[in-house]
Amino acid sequence: MKNLFTVFWGCIIFNVSAQSWEPLGKGMTMGSIQYPNTAAVTVYNGALYAGGYFDSAGGNLVNNIAMWNGNSWLPLGTGITGSVGFINSLCVYNGQLIAAGSFTTAGGNTAYNIAAWNGTNWSALGSGIGNIQVNALMVYKGNLIAGGAFGNAGGNPVNNIAMWNGTSWSALGSGTNNPYNGYGVCVLDTFSGELYAGGEFDSAGGKLANGIAMWNGTSWSAIGSGVKRWGSFGDVYAIVAFNGELIVGGFFDTAGGIFASDIAMWNGMSWSTLSSGIHNPPSDVSSLINYGGTLIAGGSFDSAGNKYSKNIAQWNGTSWSSFGNGLSSAVGCFTIYNNNLIAGGLFDTAGGYRVNAITQWCDTCKPLEVNQLEIRNYKLEVYPNPNNGNFTVLLKGISPKNQITIFNILGEQ
Repeated sequence: MKNLFTVFWGCIIFNVSAQSWEPLGKGMTMGSIQYPNTAAVTVYNGALYAGGYFDSAGGNLVNNIAMWNGNSWLPLGTGITGSVGFINSLCVYNGQLIAAGSFTTAGGNTAYNIAAWNGTNWSALGSGIGNIQVNALMVYKGNLIAGGAFGNAGGNPVNNIAMWNGTSWSALGSGTNNPYNGYGVCVLDTFSGELYAGGEFDSAGGKLANGIAMWNGTSWSAIGSGVKRWGSFGDVYAIVAFNGELIVGGFFDTAGGIFASDIAMWNGMSWSTLSSGIHNPPSDVSSLINYGGTLIAGGSFDSAGNKYSKNIAQWNGTSWSSFGNGLSSAVGCFTIYNNNLIAGGLFDTAGGYRVNAITQWCDTCKPLEVNQLEIRNYKLEVYPNPNNGNFTVLLKGISPKNQITIFNILGEQ
């Protein structure tokens, strides 16, 4: 909480602005005993959409995907289902919301691992993507790119990455390998006009590429010597552009041959570190976002730059610091909605609130009301009351030499 004080003769005025984590309704649930997971969030047609592994949102049956309209959670038809059924990624392409993961039906229609929502109905993208699952989506040069662990798309052989041009699927060269039959391609993003893929692989286009590679529209290339862990290839789970450089997060201990704990920076020519990086151990960075000129990192860790940071931390370009009170468990995704930071993951509490797998960080999320102020023998006014998180306390008849401290319900000044 921020406290700003202005002192006048005969009275003291406090202007208070609150910053905090806030719930979005009742959040997500999954049956009676399983933990829900919000794995993907994005904004489509002015509303917030969340996908993952859950069967209800705000108490409503939704089946792994839901829309937040600012007040309540709503289903998207009958949602996404399958033998397991979950969503790993969401994006907007050609005016539609694209959902991808591991499933066989969308809105009751057959759709293998990827589907489109037009605001009313679900539809398949051709014959879909076969094998295991889709982990990442990105729009690149007008085409939809899907990455994951799969061997065919639209019936065409591909290696863990494929392109949809609006009517058909095709390969991106020879794609990437998946040496341990793991997750394959885990993240996609663009930087300097080119497509970057990160994940659990050590080759792309038949070339050595440890954990990360670049596609220029015709061929693959390595990003220096990439990232490694324990001498073998490392895993990249998050990519974002920040201050003109590419930030890469995941599960690794070196980048370009230098020590880099789970996060590193690529300037187009060489790798460098972000202080001492992210630690737990074991730790990983699974999501990154540029939030108002600050880099936010989420994942599973308890320190960043040797400072206590519970599963979320912020980088200002020179140093790490904690972000709020942190989150109770792993963070898997971020987006920005109504200028507020949205975080999704496996956590159930944030800043002392029960949030159930999704939360928002903001200055003025909900009206606040001052219910009781115990001050004797002084005239006190609070306005406006209730308020949106910014309010003034006017205390007359007290010496300006007195020290006044305001606490929130969490005991924070």
